[in-house]
Amino acid sequence: MLAPAYKASKGGGILLTKNTAIDYALCNIRVNGVCPGYVETDLLKRCVEEACEDQKKFYEQVIAFHPIRIARPEKIVYNWLYFSYRWRLYGSMRTCTAN
Repeated sequence: MLAPAYKASKGGGILLTKNTAIDYALCNIRVNGVCPGYVETDLLKRCVEEACEDQKKFYEQVIAFHPIRIARPEKIVYNWLYFSYRWRLYGSMRTCTAN
């Protein structure tokens, strides 16, 4: 199961974002992060094909865990646009879970 590695890398990304924001705050540089769940990419498709005998069951389990949906890469851009507009003047050290 890859869940521990996935969760550790997600946590590492969040801490990297927060610590980088702290380090660069005095330089007036804002650091924010978007943390998507599963994203429909070629890598995900390839991993599912190689690791799962029943691909349909895998996607059903993912959707049960992330009831909103599997994200499409172009939809993640909307989260970045939100950061660039909404918090460009106000905040840093923000992370957005994009599901």
